[in-house]
Amino acid sequence: MKNKFKFFKFVSLLFFVVFCVVLFNFKPVVNATGGSQGETWLINENPQLKIDGNFLNFTITFTSNNTVYRKLYSADYGAGYWYLFYYEVPEYNQGPLVYNKYYQSWIDEAYRTITFDTAPTGSLLTWLQANAVKVTGRINRDWI
Repeated sequence: MKNKFKFFKFVSLLFFVVFCVVLFNFKPVVNATGGSQGETWLINENPQLKIDGNFLNFTITFTSNNTVYRKLYSADYGAGYWYLFYYEVPEYNQGPLVYNKYYQSWIDEAYRTITFDTAPTGSLLTWLQANAVKVTGRINRDWI
């Protein structure tokens, strides 16, 4: 009986230690789309595509419309046709055109919501503060 009690104490202590290690080393879980649960922004319906006179060109990992992207980029294709792109592979400029400034329209409203793996800083943060709203809770699609 005494050995069973010692074994029970040992197992209980072991469980407690494992629990504490897991609890104090807990990291945010990566969501199913590959991006972490970072800072989320809802971009305005008609955002400016320049900052300080330059087109956007930010290499940062973010998730939008259930896809992970690595670059936020805008460009002028002449005659007032300014576009916003999200690139999956920045080196090859691969990714969808998500916003057309000339027609002031989004290809899909879901692209307006972006979640960054790490909090934006510098010029990107400045652009977001002028052209988006930081989301602190869940997004109600009726807002869009």
